[in-house]
Amino acid sequence: ANTSVFDKAAAEEIVLQGDPAVRLFPFAKPDLTFSDNGVVIKAVGDSVMIQAVSLNLGRGTGIRPNVRIRQYAASGQLLLETRQRASASAYADTLYVKLKVARLNDTYFELFVNADNRLDEERTDNNSLQIRADGQVANLPFEVDNTPPVVEVSFDGRRIQNEAYVAPQPQIQVLIADENTRLLRTDPTGLELYLQRPCTGLPCPFDKLPISSATASWSAVGGKFALSYRPAQPLPDGVYTLEVYGSDLSGNRAQPYAIRFQVKSEATLAGLNVSPNPLVTSAILRYTLTGTQASNTPAMLRLFDVTGREVRTFSQPVTIGTNEFYWDGTNGEGARLPNGIYLYRLDIPGQVPFADETKSNLTGRIMVTR
Repeated sequence: ANTSVFDKAAAEEIVLQGDPAVRLFPFAKPDLTFSDNGVVIKAVGDSVMIQAVSLNLGRGTGIRPNVRIRQYAASGQLLLETRQRASASAYADTLYVKLKVARLNDTYFELFVNADNRLDEERTDNNSLQIRADGQVANLPFEVDNTPPVVEVSFDGRRIQNEAYVAPQPQIQVLIADENTRLLRTDPTGLELYLQRPCTGLPCPFDKLPISSATASWSAVGGKFALSYRPAQPLPDGVYTLEVYGSDLSGNRAQPYAIRFQVKSEATLAGLNVSPNPLVTSAILRYTLTGTQASNTPAMLRLFDVTGREVRTFSQPVTIGTNEFYWDGTNGEGARLPNGIYLYRLDIPGQVPFADETKSNLTGRIMVTR
C-alpha cells in the first residue's frame, strides 16, 4: 500500500477537491455561501431553532468560518446578534442555531458567513442569507446600515485633552451622532461608560457607571443622541480614565472613546503662557485652573500698546481645567495692529494660590511680527 506523506496528501486532495491531475475542481480559494433550500425556522418556547445549509463552492479548508446571525425588526432595528462556527471542509454542511428571542412575528433573520474575514474567498457578494420569520428566503425590507456612529464626549460643556484637569463633580455629556436618521436612538440602551479610579495596586479596575433615569438624563435631536451624567459624589483627587462604548440601533459599534483626566480639589492657578510668541498670525494665552468650582465672574484679558493705550479687551467665563484666550493681532474693531510689542494683563476673579511662577506672568509681553 502507498502510505507515504505524499500519497496521503494526494488522497486528501482527491477527497476534498477532486483529482489534482484532472483538475475537476479548479478553485484556489474557498467560496462560502448558503443554499436557498433546506431553511427551517421553528419556535420552541421562548426560543427559535434555525436550520440552514452552508455551502463551500470553492476549495475546502479546515478553518471553521465565523457565521454571524442577526434578528431584525421590520424597521431595520437590530434585535439580537450571535455568532457560531461552521464547517468549510466539505461542499455542504447543515448549520443549526438556537436563539432565545423576545418575539418572532414581523422579524427577519440574516446569516452572514465569514463575518470575521478570516478566510480569503473567491467572492464575498454571496455570503449572506436573508430569511423571513416564517422560514421563507426573502430580501430584508430595508437597506442594512453598516456605518458606525461617532461618539463625542465633553466635560462641563467642553472637550478636553488627555491629562486635563476637571471639576471633582463634572457634568459628562456623551453625544452619539448617527447618519441613519431612519433609526434614531431614544434611550441609553447599548451605551456603556466605565471609569478607572485611582488605586494602590496596578492595574486599577474599571467600574461600570450606572446609567438610569435616576443618575442621568438624555435626549434625541436630529440624528444625535445626547446623554448627561454627573457623579453622585465628588471624585477624590487623582488621575482617572473614562471609557465610553456606544452603538446604533443597527448594531454598529462606534470607535471606543477613552480619556485620562485629573481631579485636584485645591484651588490653584498654573501654567500661564502665550504661544506662539512672537505672534505672526495668531496666538493663544492659556492657563490651568484647579479646584471644586470656578468663579461665576469672567476672566479679563487686556492688551495695551507701549504707550499704555488699551487696544483690545477680552472677557470669557472661567472653567476648571484649561482656559484659553485667542488673539489674532487685531484691535476691538477688527483692524490689524502694527508690528511691535504689546503688553497684556490677565485679571482672574477670586484669590487662589499659584502653583508655579504664574503670579509673575499675569502681566507680560507679546511681540507682533508679520
